[in-house]
Amino acid sequence: MFFHGLKINIAVQLAILIAMGMILIHMAMITVFQEMLTHSLVSKADLLAELIISQLPDAPNKKNAPVSLKTLDRIREVMAESDVECASIIADDGRPLFSLRPDCDAQGLLKRLVPLSMAENKRQVRFSGETWGVFWKQEEYLAIAWPLVNENRTIGGTGMVLQLKGIYKALRKVQGLFWSYFSINLILLTLAGLYQISKITVKPLNRLLDRAGQFREEGDMAFAHEEDKNEFGKLSAALNRIFMGISRDKAALKQTVQSLENLNLELKQTQKDMVRAEKLASVGRLSSGIAHEIGNPIGIVLGYLNLLKEENLPYGERMDFIARAQTEIHRINTVVRQLLDFAKPATDEIKPVPVNEILSGLADVITPQPFMARIRLSLKLSAVNDIVAGNPDSIRQVFFNLLINAADAISSREDHFNGSIDVSTENINILDSESGKTLPSLKITVRDNGCGITDENLANIFDPFFTTKDPGKGTGLGLSVSFMIVENMGGKMEAENNADKGASLYVLLPLHTDFNPKT
Repeated sequence: MFFHGLKINIAVQLAILIAMGMILIHMAMITVFQEMLTHSLVSKADLLAELIISQLPDAPNKKNAPVSLKTLDRIREVMAESDVECASIIADDGRPLFSLRPDCDAQGLLKRLVPLSMAENKRQVRFSGETWGVFWKQEEYLAIAWPLVNENRTIGGTGMVLQLKGIYKALRKVQGLFWSYFSINLILLTLAGLYQISKITVKPLNRLLDRAGQFREEGDMAFAHEEDKNEFGKLSAALNRIFMGISRDKAALKQTVQSLENLNLELKQTQKDMVRAEKLASVGRLSSGIAHEIGNPIGIVLGYLNLLKEENLPYGERMDFIARAQTEIHRINTVVRQLLDFAKPATDEIKPVPVNEILSGLADVITPQPFMARIRLSLKLSAVNDIVAGNPDSIRQVFFNLLINAADAISSREDHFNGSIDVSTENINILDSESGKTLPSLKITVRDNGCGITDENLANIFDPFFTTKDPGKGTGLGLSVSFMIVENMGGKMEAENNADKGASLYVLLPLHTDFNPKT
């Protein structure tokens, strides 16, 4: 059973210890008293035996001399007054001279014990029978035998059996008094001990607990040292040191947290700057291709405008030229709008994004670029569910960086003809290492037949500013920025070399229904 409260626990344990101590002392005392009473009973029997022997002044020294009836009656009277259970006197030849209650249970023991005392010429003591004692069952009878000696010659023997029940009864009476004494003293000693122990331990401890409960991290507080230079005084001093250390550590922790918050804000701003810088670099690279892409339509429009200046132009042809010019203008508008959509500042808005649609749009923007002139771009968008949660502009930039890197890897080959970039999407299930659950995900693969990645660079390609391109041809931020964006979406990026030629980059993104954005 569990007791709440230190005082109650101390009182219970103290009561148990006091009770056990008193019971053990009681058992020891009862045992000692029993030994003493038994020894007293033996001494009484010795005196009784001497008295019996003294009552045989006319005992014949010769064999077969009878003991007078007067002597036997006197012996019987003395034994009756001494509560003897049974007794016997025999001559040295075994002839019975006297017997008291010959039918008692211990008479047989006397028949064996008296001859033994005569043979060994010394007193013999034996216990026999079984009865309930004080704590458990003990011997019921005490049998004693003495040799009868006259002028250094054994002329017979005597023995008697005494009841031990009287001793047990007296001890049980003492035991009854003990339990009354035990109950009163247990209560008094427990209360007195609890008072003293509480005064020494519980009260100082409660004072310390009250002071500790009043502790506030923002304020200064010191424990008052105990007057006695004991363990509680030392504990007060130790607690003072601990709480002062907590206050100092709290102040230092606040400064550290504030510094970390500032660094986190700076890091987020740096990440945004990296994304913006890489995006501007990508826009600049697209712009060179856009200038060529819109140059031809502008020339065609100018040609149609010159034809429209002719006065004799038939109405049907005039309308045809206007329609053709409008088509080319729409073409220019589409190209410029694609560039503007890609270059517009990214927002932090998170919403469902169709990845297949973004990949198709990027293919339309990239395919006309000069760096894609000898490269075949193929799309295999097999994913049925391609909706992920993220920022569309950031996702577009991720795949633009991957396509640009793939094109650069093909261009860096000595034989850069017949280049190919294969982009595919598929739905897979991945095991979440934290929750142990299987999560539906979208896998995007960008595979090229370029120069590949060396083994020593494979582990570093996602590091910021790491690049294998010639100076001025890359910032080394493309894959790093892409990795950061994908990781913030709860996904991951991996890269490996193909078995035949080139490399493959894999992007794994959680589908929209299971998305859990990182903060």
